[in-house]
Amino acid sequence: MADDDVAAVVIDNGSYKIKAGFAGDDCHRSVFSTVVGRPGRPAYQVSGSDHKEFYVGDEAQHRRSVLNLNYPIEHGIITNWDDMEKIWQHCFNDELRVDPAEHPIIMTEPPLNPKTQKERTVQVMFEKFNTAGFFLALSSKLALYASGRGSGITVDVGDGVSYAMTIYEGTIKDFF
Repeated sequence: MADDDVAAVVIDNGSYKIKAGFAGDDCHRSVFSTVVGRPGRPAYQVSGSDHKEFYVGDEAQHRRSVLNLNYPIEHGIITNWDDMEKIWQHCFNDELRVDPAEHPIIMTEPPLNPKTQKERTVQVMFEKFNTAGFFLALSSKLALYASGRGSGITVDVGDGVSYAMTIYEGTIKDFF
């Protein structure tokens, strides 16, 4: 890759785990829990020297006994946008250590993702994170493309949603 080429950040949003990395890499760089935790009582001190308003990902999971946990994706659909933004911020800043304004973003979405979800995701990426570019794609298509194929049958089994898709030359086929 030339010095002026910037790799796209790829984020696979799961109900239980987020996987993130860079386009062209053989494997993701980061996998962490899709969770935000807050202390149960405002005056309660979480053990350790860092007392935060909230904890994200595995840091929240490790402190689960003293935090109220929120999983902002249920069955593949974002249900808490404020917490999802915190998770994406954590992904960019702490996990990948990139400025989203300097990288295009490729993000997965579930099949039959409601239009309102797509619109809100795009809005957040451009307005909050000032991303250089954004593309929302089905994880099934991305999996095929990553393997060098444009056609195939994919099965995606996740914590909150599972599905199978037939894709022929980049187009989803509906045989029902």
